[in-house]
Amino acid sequence: MPQILIVTESPEEAPDTVVYRERVAPSDFESSHFTDQLAERVGWAVSDAEEIEQSDGGETAAASREAAGA
Repeated sequence: MPQILIVTESPEEAPDTVVYRERVAPSDFESSHFTDQLAERVGWAVSDAEEIEQSDGGETAAASREAAGA
């Protein structure tokens, strides 16, 4: 099944990190609710990946949202 991956581009000494992975099927895109929610999840993952790439190992936005119960 096809999947969407958001992966960081880490410096040479650090491995890339998979921030987001979701399997999708063509039929998923028949629902506007699904596509809206997918776009939101991908946006969060891109932001989280950017933060990871720029951070020095501190808390990520995903960890902050998880701690807040979002």
